Amino acid sequence: MARSNIPLKVTEASIQNQSVALLKALGYRVMETGKSRSKQRCKTCGTQSYATGWQGNTVGLPDMYIHSIQWPRGVALAIEMKTMKGAIRPEQLELAEQGLINICRSTLCVLQTVEKYEQSICNEIQVERIRKIIDINGI
Repeated sequence: MARSNIPLKVTEASIQNQSVALLKALGYRVMETGKSRSKQRCKTCGTQSYATGWQGNTVGLPDMYIHSIQWPRGVALAIEMKTMKGAIRPEQLELAEQGLINICRSTLCVLQTVEKYEQSICNEIQVERIRKIIDINGI
C-alpha cells in the first residue's frame, strides 16, 4: 500500500502526547491539566462534553506540570503547549514573561526546557539521557 504524501496535521494534543510519553520514559512525572475525568452536562443545551478552558480551569493555567523526585521539593516545570501557529492568550504571555510558565511549540522545546533545568542543577546524567532521547527519536 502506497503512503500518502499529504503531511499529517500536527495538533497541540499530538505534540503534548509525544512529549508526555518521552518524559515518562525518562522517569518524570507529568501532570496534565484541562483534562476532565468525566463529561460535564451543559446547563443550557444539555449536551455532554469534557470541561475545557473557562469551564474547568483558571485562565492561563498551563497544560502540564513536570516533576522529578530528583528535584528539590516543590519544584515543577509548567509547560503551555501550542502549535506553531497557535495563539498565545494574554494571560499566558504575562505568565511566560514572569518566568512562571514555558510556552513550547514542539516536543523538542519541551525536552530542551527540561534539559535546561537539569543542567542548572548539574544533573549531567539526566542531561545525557535527554540528549539521547532527542537523537534516537530524530526530534
